[in-house]
Amino acid sequence: MIGWSFWVTLLITTGLLLISVNATEVITNPSLKAAAAFLITGAFSWAWGKLNAHHFSPLTALKLLKIYLRFQSKLRISFAYLVRVKVDDHYVLIRNHKQTDKNLSQKYQPVGGVFRMFGQERLCREYGMIDDVMADSPSDDFRKRLKNPFSIFKILKWFDTKEHVESAPFREFYEELIEPGILPVDLFASVCFEKVRVEKLPAVWSKFLRIYEYKIFEIYEAKLSDDQVNALRQLMTKPNSECVFLRYDYIKNQSGKDHDLSIGPLITEHSHYIL
Repeated sequence: MIGWSFWVTLLITTGLLLISVNATEVITNPSLKAAAAFLITGAFSWAWGKLNAHHFSPLTALKLLKIYLRFQSKLRISFAYLVRVKVDDHYVLIRNHKQTDKNLSQKYQPVGGVFRMFGQERLCREYGMIDDVMADSPSDDFRKRLKNPFSIFKILKWFDTKEHVESAPFREFYEELIEPGILPVDLFASVCFEKVRVEKLPAVWSKFLRIYEYKIFEIYEAKLSDDQVNALRQLMTKPNSECVFLRYDYIKNQSGKDHDLSIGPLITEHSHYIL
């Protein structure tokens, strides 16, 4: 394991290099000096990020650096959870009712939603976050824009602790399956959830939002009792426009694709993460 002395040395070296770049007579063009400074700062930030958030890939760090070099002032983050509800060899997906996006309004997706935070005003000040511009994004959820893209490292370290952040998926499970009457409250009011993995996607450019996005999906599985499994089996035999039961291969092959409805229901591009 690399010792702390290495990181201290790297920090001091990076600082000296930055001073040297600004003072050098070899590079006279201010734009080239700025680009060199960004590259050096980016290299150190990536090293620091790997120390504090080992999942952060070089590709993501380079894309964040590209944001700076292209003078993009903000990065959008979206941290959400998805719930795998499985009965036999079928997975439960529910209808997306978002009216702000016609492409999503008729598609099915896994149960889940964006994490909520508590004391959001203080947290936004502390971590340099501002509210998202999406019409359906409440101020206490984890869809935010960052004033400084490199603050993502500090935010990831905080998010992993789950301090002042929603830590269980029951809220969305209740709102999407129990509250609409799809599942009976007396039978499903006490469901346990197992966290199975975390999907952390590289930062990519969103053509729709015109900003770079970094997304995290935490995947949970509903641990069902025999009675709950039997209730879902009964639901599977009754046509219901609000939810569908789909097999592994269908979700894997059709996520995010537009096709004739004779093939089957349309499902969102993130649906395959529950598999």
